[in-house]
Amino acid sequence: MIKAFRIASISLVLFSCTNGISLQSVDYSGLLNDGNSKVWLISRESTADVDITEPIVSRRRIMVFHDDGTINVIPLNSIGQTSPMRGTYYMSSEEKQLTIDFKEESWILKADYITEDSIAFKATNASEIKLDILLKSFPKL
Repeated sequence: MIKAFRIASISLVLFSCTNGISLQSVDYSGLLNDGNSKVWLISRESTADVDITEPIVSRRRIMVFHDDGTINVIPLNSIGQTSPMRGTYYMSSEEKQLTIDFKEESWILKADYITEDSIAFKATNASEIKLDILLKSFPKL
């Protein structure tokens, strides 16, 4: 009797959760800018599985994603002293792919994983720069 009840309960849960419900895709368009501008610290950089992360945090680069589709990339210790790399970006929700176009080059990165405060991107074969990066939401000071 108990065994039959368990089987019926499990069947009910499994079939009621998936029967006739279509899943909606996640919209990642606001992920990088939160509908305004958002600063991300490049916490880790690697190329060909070699870690090339700057050991001194103040020399690491930040990425500022603006809601108008523009991006600025600059080392923390250069803010106010030099001009940032400027470009445009687009985040594809379907492919979880970030395309950044700078004057000199294009980065095409695929989101490997996404958490509450970080995003890991891996360079695609189509990317002009083969750089894998881990972005961390800029910490509170």
